[in-house]
Amino acid sequence: MDGEQDVTRRDFLKAASAATGVLALSHIGNTSMLGSPPPGDVVRYGVIGTGTQGCNLLRFLSTMAEGRCIATCDIYPPNLKKGIETIGSNPQTYQDYRQLLDRKDLDAVLICTPLNLHAPMVIAALDAGKHVFVEQCMFLKEPEGEQLRKTAEAHPKQVLQVGLQRRSSALYKVAMQMVRKGAVGRVLFVRAQWHLNSVWRPAAC
Repeated sequence: MDGEQDVTRRDFLKAASAATGVLALSHIGNTSMLGSPPPGDVVRYGVIGTGTQGCNLLRFLSTMAEGRCIATCDIYPPNLKKGIETIGSNPQTYQDYRQLLDRKDLDAVLICTPLNLHAPMVIAALDAGKHVFVEQCMFLKEPEGEQLRKTAEAHPKQVLQVGLQRRSSALYKVAMQMVRKGAVGRVLFVRAQWHLNSVWRPAAC
């Protein structure tokens, strides 16, 4: 048993190192070194909600040659400005998300707005023919779940993805494998904390 635990602990450390490397590369890597994709393969996307989380996504997406942000939307002008500065390009800006969705040259949208707006915006985006990435949670009120399901089924050729924080992280996956294999013994209690060196309150306008 001790030998098995040592192996799984080593596996965990290897995976942790690899994941850390990937995260670091995503911050500083320049995907243009790999060559630019053909123009037809570039996803033209828009971002609805360029607050803290929207800009976090834009910061990563700006390093990817496979996509190009051509539109951003936010009802708060300082956030619109911050989104443009983050992506480092010149997207068209909107304060009404419906005008953004009317664009025929838009392939996909990322919805990073307050939770109560997720369901109506996802439904509108799918009906407008866009692929959709929406931040968690997908909806606020239970009846909205059924509405979203029906809308997604009505558009089977479009992708609808929900951003579940850390769900795809290699670190979390390996940690769960360790628990299931008994590498950390019998787990009876877990206490977790999340610490950020930031303030959730936006600056007053």
